[in-house]
Amino acid sequence: MLSRLAEEMRLYERADLRDFLGSILDRVELDPNAPTLQVCPRIPLRGVLNVASPGGFEPPYLP
Repeated sequence: MLSRLAEEMRLYERADLRDFLGSILDRVELDPNAPTLQVCPRIPLRGVLNVASPGGFEPPYLP
């Protein structure tokens, strides 16, 4: 998936590439003390995010 994205990015004009990267990236953080950077993607969430079921995974307690 990432290799295809990289291939397609080569086809963009500079201004279009900037707009595209701005739409998929939240930020890029450069580390001034090391030759590294961190890319923070913008991940769109579709619908409602359900993390856990309201009742849990155990059967209800019956006394």
